[in-house]
Amino acid sequence: MELDLGPDLSPPLITGFNLPDNAYIKYNLDKTNLILYYDDQTGVANSKTGFNGGCKYSEIDQDYSLMENNMSCSTSRLTSGPNQGKFTCQTNLKLNVNHDNKFYFRCKDVSERQNVNTQSTVLNLRSSQTLKIIDKDPSGD
Repeated sequence: MELDLGPDLSPPLITGFNLPDNAYIKYNLDKTNLILYYDDQTGVANSKTGFNGGCKYSEIDQDYSLMENNMSCSTSRLTSGPNQGKFTCQTNLKLNVNHDNKFYFRCKDVSERQNVNTQSTVLNLRSSQTLKIIDKDPSGD
């Protein structure tokens, strides 16, 4: 027996990332691998529908069509783990070295309606400071 879910009327729901919001990133790091997790009836990767979708990100909060960085998205759901049942998109996130970084994410599905996020999901990554060793000798008597 198959369940007919009807038309996909909702945009993708971004549920999280492999890095937590406000995570500290290594000093001098210029890029990091990022996985975005989302839920949607039809998904965002190219499928049998013939419509293009996907997830994008930008350093400015703007419309999906204006976001300049594309992510690589899977066509199947995760089958295990804490994000079981979710779809994923990945990217090698370009960082502003030794500065706090703020990124805005939006997705568009491949349904006939091409549902798109009208509000961004934000991810903040914090810069770490250099470790300065002041003294390497033991102290005390």
